[in-house]
Amino acid sequence: MGLGSQGKNVMHKIVGLSMYDIAEVAKGMARDRGIETPTIVSDCSNMAYIYKKSTSIIVSLVNHFVKWVDTGLVVIPVCDGPIRPDSKQATHQRIANKEKKRIKSYLQRATLRQLNKQLIEEQMNEQEKQKLLKEIKKLEKKCKTNDTQSQTVIPKNFAEELKRELYESGAHVTNPSTNGSVGDVAVAEFQADCYMASHIINKKAVMVQTRDVDIPIICGGDCIAISKFTTKKFELTCTSKSTLEDAMKHLPKKHKAKLVEAKCPVFDGIETPRLRALMMIILGCDVYGQGMKGTKASKLATLISTYNTTSEQQLYANLFEKLKTTNKLSPEVIDTYIDAV
Repeated sequence: MGLGSQGKNVMHKIVGLSMYDIAEVAKGMARDRGIETPTIVSDCSNMAYIYKKSTSIIVSLVNHFVKWVDTGLVVIPVCDGPIRPDSKQATHQRIANKEKKRIKSYLQRATLRQLNKQLIEEQMNEQEKQKLLKEIKKLEKKCKTNDTQSQTVIPKNFAEELKRELYESGAHVTNPSTNGSVGDVAVAEFQADCYMASHIINKKAVMVQTRDVDIPIICGGDCIAISKFTTKKFELTCTSKSTLEDAMKHLPKKHKAKLVEAKCPVFDGIETPRLRALMMIILGCDVYGQGMKGTKASKLATLISTYNTTSEQQLYANLFEKLKTTNKLSPEVIDTYIDAV
């Protein structure tokens, strides 16, 4: 999920919301922005991990989308493409980690077979037996964990299965009571991020639905993300405090929502896309996971304040130079990372 824990520190949020509250905010934002239908774009691949323990991820996703339809929203499901860009370091890291977990699980199962054989065949007193049983139980737990973590959550033919289930369930049919519906499944060329970002930037949608903080950061201060959506209380996040304050004007009179300011709102007020991308790289994102050495959101905020400039062009130049010298990267490499973001 991109910036990980650092992402939470840089985002303002509205907490204590219900699904109905968010629908009302989305409708109000659509009116303000001249968008004919209140539309949200949903990151299906990201959401699949939330429903990974359900009997059917596909059915769970469809049921979730239909709930939004019942509130009067139009939902556009977006799936990742079959290929991710080579520049996404996190992709290679996840693949490597899954393979390591698979190998660990294989070796642990071999050890378990030996221990169980030892338990059956060898003579031992009660104390020795209990010690061995405890060891077996502990190893079984580790093996199960590694086995689970080695598996891919996203089903094969994910987009096609989702399209079929949406069609067969009638989710595409407009709800006559609310005018909500589920749009056609969009499959991005690579990742859903770009498709979702374009819908926000081109005013085709009012919100994104994802736990990935990269998307609202990439899109800029006008982008609001529905970042919690599986419990009774929902959350909206954004890099811009003023955008959330405007959104709260559309809440129904009786609500329990409140605005929680970001601990380190380093992106608030930053409008230049390449500067935002550079700051993401400094903090560590999918493209460049390690980030700038020893730099968390709080340190980046301090660093920005020391430059004492209101020019985003100058701030970009300063941060670019700082990353280059600290991590010993060439300008060409940094530019490649920025382009990838």
